[in-house]
Amino acid sequence: MSVRIKPVARRNPLKPTEAPKYYAVPDGRDVATLDAVANQISKISSISRGDVYSVLLTLLDVIPGELLDGKVVQLGKLGSFALNLKSEPAETPEAVTADKVTKAHIVFRPSSELKATVSNVHMITT
Repeated sequence: MSVRIKPVARRNPLKPTEAPKYYAVPDGRDVATLDAVANQISKISSISRGDVYSVLLTLLDVIPGELLDGKVVQLGKLGSFALNLKSEPAETPEAVTADKVTKAHIVFRPSSELKATVSNVHMITT
């Protein structure tokens, strides 16, 4: 599998007077919609597009509840989802309270198999 890349100029925020340097980024950030993914899965399996779509939507309903219950949602070779928090620092463990939490967000950690698949990709300059 190949990924097209393109150069993008970026300045060093610590050295704003220096000329920008160029970095490779993926070219063409098209979107794979839920419908498109369901179609692809149904084409390579014995499951209908509607059934795949239903399972994916149900997964989107289930994951947030599991995360809010304090669980890590492990999806095998895909990876895992976990809830992560940002909070203000406290001087003692007793001072860490809910009002210190400033943000909650979801973190996805890909499995080693998924990482390996992406790391073995061939790059093509556009």
